[in-house]
Amino acid sequence: MPFFRELAQETGSEAAAFDALTKHTPLRRFAEPGEIAEAIVYLASDAAGFVTGVDLVMDGGYTA
Repeated sequence: MPFFRELAQETGSEAAAFDALTKHTPLRRFAEPGEIAEAIVYLASDAAGFVTGVDLVMDGGYTA
């Protein structure tokens, strides 16, 4: 994750980089692994059988 490494160097530590990123994320936190896994399971399931060509952005609103 080059962007994060650069941010950690600019802020002085990984902890400060995490704080800087969450400060600019509307949900003010990172995703839990289970939250990402649930999306993957959905997309791999029959329930998503009609889903095509979609961008599923899971960034807590960072790019909104």
